[in-house]
Amino acid sequence: MIKHLKYTVLSLGLLATVPMAQASDSLSGQIFPINQLFCLSQNASLYAGSNSFSRKLAQLSAGEQYRATGKTGDRRWIRLNAKGKTGFVRRRSVASC
Repeated sequence: MIKHLKYTVLSLGLLATVPMAQASDSLSGQIFPINQLFCLSQNASLYAGSNSFSRKLAQLSAGEQYRATGKTGDRRWIRLNAKGKTGFVRRRSVASC
């Protein structure tokens, strides 16, 4: 999810609010490869993309182990293979095994 700062522009008598991306947003869309075994520390949803607005692919249960293949640049999402699908879970849902 992209967070924005907002500032107001007054030009030619028009007032507008313009979003300005935060510096951390530049890495959030990048996926960095990893190869690590993770255990789910809590039940988690597997999403098609690295945000909770993406299509839900599966529901995963706490205690299950999965091989992670990537992580987002902001480290909030882990890409893994689970139940025959590749998707993303929130980083706070997993722990190293």
